[in-house]
Amino acid sequence: MIDLSRTVSMENAQKSLRKLIEDARQNRTPYVLTRFGKPQALLVSIEEYEDLIEELALLSNPAHLAKIAEARTAYLAGEGGDYEKLRGELLKGKSGNA
Repeated sequence: MIDLSRTVSMENAQKSLRKLIEDARQNRTPYVLTRFGKPQALLVSIEEYEDLIEELALLSNPAHLAKIAEARTAYLAGEGGDYEKLRGELLKGKSGNA
């Protein structure tokens, strides 16, 4: 989940854009850019953005949701599983099923 507690006015963002981008990139720190105190945009690293898009694709596919529900049921029943293996399977299927 992205922490949206860091806000920066657009004026201040312009003054320190290089620092904000480095922080977003290196620490995956998101920044809410505001104008007149109202949120206008979100500055996130490209990696964070790609992860969000990937998660959205996984969660918008009924086949993936069924696998997640199946894995959750198995977990609650005490059966272990390999998260990275399941994630890899889901991502492989994304290109053909999304």
